[in-house]
Amino acid sequence: MGHYPWLRIAGCAVIAGTNDLLALFTEAERQHLPRPEQEDEDTDWWFGYRSTSRALRDRLQAQGMTADQARYDLEQELARWGRPDPGPPDGWTGPVPSAEDVLEKITTSIALPYDLQAALVDDGLLDTVFIRMSERTVLRLLVDRAPETAVVDLDLSQLTGGCCFPYDMDKARAADARAGQLAASRELSPLLVLTEGPTDARLLTKAMRVTHPHLSGFVSFLDFDLPASGRPEGGVSALAKTTTAFIAAGVANRFIALADNDLPAHQALAKLKTRGVPGHCRVLHYPPLPLLASYPTLPPEASTPVVADINGIAGTLELYLGRDVLTGSDGQLAPLPLNAAGAGGFASQDKKAMQDRFERKCDTALAGPSGKDPEGDWSAVRAIIDTILHAFDPPQT
Repeated sequence: MGHYPWLRIAGCAVIAGTNDLLALFTEAERQHLPRPEQEDEDTDWWFGYRSTSRALRDRLQAQGMTADQARYDLEQELARWGRPDPGPPDGWTGPVPSAEDVLEKITTSIALPYDLQAALVDDGLLDTVFIRMSERTVLRLLVDRAPETAVVDLDLSQLTGGCCFPYDMDKARAADARAGQLAASRELSPLLVLTEGPTDARLLTKAMRVTHPHLSGFVSFLDFDLPASGRPEGGVSALAKTTTAFIAAGVANRFIALADNDLPAHQALAKLKTRGVPGHCRVLHYPPLPLLASYPTLPPEASTPVVADINGIAGTLELYLGRDVLTGSDGQLAPLPLNAAGAGGFASQDKKAMQDRFERKCDTALAGPSGKDPEGDWSAVRAIIDTILHAFDPPQT
């Protein structure tokens, strides 16, 4: 058998073990057993992972490797045999088999006693068919034709010592393989950004098309604009709940909870930050801005604007739409009303007017020549996107 991991189904059908297959097992299925005396092997112990065809079939199904998908993959592979390029794999000189031929051969092979020298039936058809197919597809084809309770072994015994290298039998191999899969999928899947509500998601999505069009398909803001019956609750408390739900559900994507840079948002997310989040999640706020470090405000009872630092106090989305959006017809920045706690925000009609102006600014920029710098102030939007892009950078020392 050589110093390789091997996967057996019902004690006979054999394919080479890989990390993709190892990731389909759980640590509860890891076993280290005395090898029966009648087995002539290099080691006295059997070590590996042992499950059933039903369990592996269900796990593949949950991951989207369905029976129909496996059958389609098989038909596509056989169709390649009938074309000059690439043609059948090297060494095959017979007629192109049908999918039914292959499936019947699988059923027959699983029923045969295991024989290493003639694994998967003497004529080599299955070995030839499988050589260019993914291990997950091959496994699905096999387990679909094995009894539900058939034992599926991933034999790691040959790796436990000897002339090659020591193999730690106490290490969580299957769990590590699955973690590696999830890490790879996180790296390749879009970076998901959760916001306080649909307005934030809509405006930031449109703004990113202006400032960072190359990130389309790589950064995705959660779309709250769903039918009324399924429309999620908005606000920072809903953002905290959604983030908690994503963590609890084991969402594989890297994702960011992005909230306003104001006092209510910092307070609402403080518990979540203190409790801690997994490594593929970040809880962030809109970044501090020089503009907000000295912004005109209207505290309670004030008759004239008072310049104040509102970073972390009242930094709502409207204050990140650009100085041009915030400037009124008098040429002055629109004063921000504050409450007794020091937090605050614009009145709803003023917020709507600012959002509309920003959308028109985006539309104008998107309608302009490609590659030309958009007119207007986009510095705050760029700061938000930079915050998102660098969210998972290692801490600076």
